[in-house]
Amino acid sequence: MSANRFSGLNLVLLAVTICALLFGVYGFIRPSDSAATAARGNGKAAAPESASREGTSPDAEPTRPDPVFPTRDEPPVPGRDAAPKPVAGVTTTPPEAVVPTDKGDAQLTGLVLNHEGKAVQGVVVTARRSNLNADVPDVGSLQPAEARDALNRYFALLQRETRSTSSDSEGRFRFTGLDPRLAYDLSAQLDAVGRAELRRAAAGDNVRLILKPHTLLIGRVTGPDGAAISEFSVRLYRRNAEWEARERSFSAADGRFTMECDGGALMAVLSAPGFYQPQPTEISVEGSAVEQVFTLEQAAILSGTVRDASGNPLANARISSGGDARSRSMDRRSAGNWEDESSSARTDSLGRYRLDSLAPREYTFSARYGESSDTRTITVSAGENTLDFTLDAGATLTLKLRNTRGQPVEAEQVYFWRKDGRWLQAERHLAREPGTATFSGIKPGDYTMSVSASGYPSLRREVKLTSGEQTLELELPESAMLGGRITSSSGGSIAGLSLRLVKEGEDENMAWGSGRWTQVKSDGSFRLGPVEPGLWTIDLLGQDWRKVSSEKRSLVIGENSFDFTVNTGGSLTVRITDETGKPAQWAYAMLESAQGKRFGANANAQGLAEITFIDPGDYILRVTASRLAAPAVSVNIRAGVNEAAVSLKTPNCARITTVTPNSQAARIGLAPGDLIIEYAGEKVNNWEDVGRLRRKYEGSAEVAITIERNGQLQSFNLKGGQIGIDGESAVR
Repeated sequence: MSANRFSGLNLVLLAVTICALLFGVYGFIRPSDSAATAARGNGKAAAPESASREGTSPDAEPTRPDPVFPTRDEPPVPGRDAAPKPVAGVTTTPPEAVVPTDKGDAQLTGLVLNHEGKAVQGVVVTARRSNLNADVPDVGSLQPAEARDALNRYFALLQRETRSTSSDSEGRFRFTGLDPRLAYDLSAQLDAVGRAELRRAAAGDNVRLILKPHTLLIGRVTGPDGAAISEFSVRLYRRNAEWEARERSFSAADGRFTMECDGGALMAVLSAPGFYQPQPTEISVEGSAVEQVFTLEQAAILSGTVRDASGNPLANARISSGGDARSRSMDRRSAGNWEDESSSARTDSLGRYRLDSLAPREYTFSARYGESSDTRTITVSAGENTLDFTLDAGATLTLKLRNTRGQPVEAEQVYFWRKDGRWLQAERHLAREPGTATFSGIKPGDYTMSVSASGYPSLRREVKLTSGEQTLELELPESAMLGGRITSSSGGSIAGLSLRLVKEGEDENMAWGSGRWTQVKSDGSFRLGPVEPGLWTIDLLGQDWRKVSSEKRSLVIGENSFDFTVNTGGSLTVRITDETGKPAQWAYAMLESAQGKRFGANANAQGLAEITFIDPGDYILRVTASRLAAPAVSVNIRAGVNEAAVSLKTPNCARITTVTPNSQAARIGLAPGDLIIEYAGEKVNNWEDVGRLRRKYEGSAEVAITIERNGQLQSFNLKGGQIGIDGESAVR
């Protein structure tokens, strides 16, 4: 059960990785900065077969999808041909079936140099658009076949979206057919010379890529008795930059390895079955052939079984130390602490688990099976240790799905909601016959169950589950589909709208799920389904999820069509640029009236923020973006289409957006919209300065704060420390 042992899944991952390298996308198989952050923070795991944790609605569509963000690219079809071999100086793309989705008439040129400044020929250069959503799939909880498919889709996406070329005799390269609105990530690689990366190079630019020479770490791994360790993994990173870590697994009878890395001071983390490393080893790699020896300590091995009260083994129960492995790891490192991470496992079909790389010490282990859990504290010593658990298997439900013709249907997603709207954790077993799905570990009680299957309406049923085994048979009805078009009676924009179907008698807060929600396209068209035939309410929702319009319609089996016209009131298109005049992607524009009404939207890749369904009247427009802001602008919104243009600048003050009741700020008269200019005589240039200065003068008997209100400067006295405000960076 150890994460360090080679398993069938490890072999699948290794094979897929090798194939990906052959695709010619070297340098792009690790995620972008944002993707890496997401993978470290909470992962972007594929939707589980059953509910795997408590939370809000886990239906196929997001519980509260944000209509102002662009949708993710459709997943590519795996198994496509590999990209052709690059030819010097000539851009190559995959075959027509896998041509990149970004197209245009722009080009990106550049020059490849070595670390001495000399042009290098034959360097493989790849380019991929920077805004590509290419998150590494989290396959830790997937079955081998599912993990393989997820990785195939991931690598096929990279293959499709990656262009490749080689530098010519003068070290030059060129990519053509690029989207002029986009930026691109570049990677250059030549085995004998080195590699280089450049992020967010704008289409139309001429860049230089300077190859950084490779450095090899030569090492040997031994146990405490000096004997070689044959199977191990090595992770290298610069201090305080673990997100840039390089990691490889090795199998060598003599414990020796060589690993490509960046030169200089590095932190080395090694792991091996049956051994542990007390703390990372700081090493210096300068390109010399000196072998570095890493000695690992004898680990504590913990094994045991998880059974129910009747002594039956519980498969796929989770054993963990403290909590989720990834969050534990992040917490430890942020605190500057270190301990072995191999402290979670799943039981096999006989209820067995094994952790073989633990540091000898005291642990608190938790065993969880569905809703049932048990926590035990144990001190483990080097060598074998045993810890068994007994858990309540709770209710076990076998669901049998059939269509109207009596044919078995495979359930894709099954979720259980409590009466308070939270969904529970359950364990799904491997199916033993077609059309069945078995779940256990459910606390007995009353639930709302949601069942979805491809091509059929998702069903919601009230179920009462008792301890022990029970069976429920469901017939999936023929589906109804709804399509149509929305038009505006006032000429306003319909951008950012969405539609939701609510079944008659259903709580609208539960009305999110497969086939029941969709975004309205830019031309006003939409399509919903499959859903059950019957009476439905069609809700039209604005960007802030405010219900704009509702219509009742009876849907029948097959296709249903419904066109309707709505009064969109006023809409505002805000063209947002940065200090260089380029579109400010993902800036946020917000309108606020004197009565407190707020309407907002995020800008798209072209720097356009479209705010729709605005009540006509006078508003203050505020626009912010990462490290940029703009002065507040007064706008009058009329029915129909309105436009505005905003140029973002470097902030020079901070704006108060919220004042906490009964706080210092409320008592001295600070108000939302006030611009903070100075605090304790020191200049405030952004919202971060407010927090820094507040902490600096914590405990001071009295400090002065200077604000600007309606163009007039005012000063107030208050105590140092907590003020009682929230805010944002701003420009006067």
